[in-house]
Amino acid sequence: MKKQVKTIAIALLAAMTISTGFAKEHEDPKKVKSFDVGMYFDHHNGIIKTFVEKDSNTKLRISFQDENGVELGFTTVDKKTEKGMIPFNVNNLPSGSYQMEVSNGTESTIHELEISRPDPVQQVTFY
Repeated sequence: MKKQVKTIAIALLAAMTISTGFAKEHEDPKKVKSFDVGMYFDHHNGIIKTFVEKDSNTKLRISFQDENGVELGFTTVDKKTEKGMIPFNVNNLPSGSYQMEVSNGTESTIHELEISRPDPVQQVTFY
């Protein structure tokens, strides 16, 4: 019985190894080659932390826009900086759809963002 379980386990392991050995992740055609962008929303502080990693000798422009494409603010990452974090404070923005565009002049990516504020809690006080 133990020998059969061992044989079945080895067969399953071999099958998984063979099947995953040929799996290939398809590249996203919209993915840019010269920089990477990641974002994290800090709920406690109301800040979108934007992490960038790029080739040296390229300059990045990061633009924060509303749903109509109107620019609300921007910043740049200089040529010498290869990686870093750029914070965007969104505490004063109303709920809605926004986008962040990151561009090096030849390539750009647009990240869709949704900001929602919870309804205020109403309190009842007794006198």
